[in-house]
Amino acid sequence: SEMRQRYWSDDSSGHGEAHHKRVRRNAMGIAQEINRSVDREVLSAAALTHDVHRVMRNGSVMPPESLDRVREVLEAAGFDGDIDSVLHCVEVHEEYGFQKGRVLGPDTIEADVIQDADNLDAVGPVGVARLFYFAGDHENPMYDPDHDTADTYDREDLTDTPVQHFHEKLQRLDSAMNTDPGRRRAQQRISQTRAFIESFEPDWNATQTI
Repeated sequence: SEMRQRYWSDDSSGHGEAHHKRVRRNAMGIAQEINRSVDREVLSAAALTHDVHRVMRNGSVMPPESLDRVREVLEAAGFDGDIDSVLHCVEVHEEYGFQKGRVLGPDTIEADVIQDADNLDAVGPVGVARLFYFAGDHENPMYDPDHDTADTYDREDLTDTPVQHFHEKLQRLDSAMNTDPGRRRAQQRISQTRAFIESFEPDWNATQTI
């Protein structure tokens, strides 16, 4: 498919085909549990296109700048659902109340679900693997104990170590979840991720004394 060839095949940051399929699975699972009508066509399309921005200008593009490209992809694929709703999901899926700068919140239940579904893939065992995979792709160190953790998350700062990224963003995701099913899943996965980070830091520091 065009998505596989143009947007997923060369990914080395943890945002490839498998990530998009997990986000779609997460979204469908959340939609099944919430007591509201949700457009599953929109969910599926948004899940599969939400990270198009990551292959534009070497990953320096934010989601709102990718909307024209996403529309082109959907139209080329013959998608006959609500494209504007898909674009809204894509536009706001990386917006958080604790981040630095302006925040655009989700205005639809579909956008709520997609943001939750994407967040879930950032935590838990797979999330830990993706965390270090992304750091390696950006040639960032695994850990730097002298690198202070910021009080706010700056999504444009791509120099975070995985440990710093956990403290600045990932451990806060449960408070950013929009749905009850998403929040329950996030709390469990954040606990798993925290356990790893809390064992990683002292282990790392111990090796520096040898």
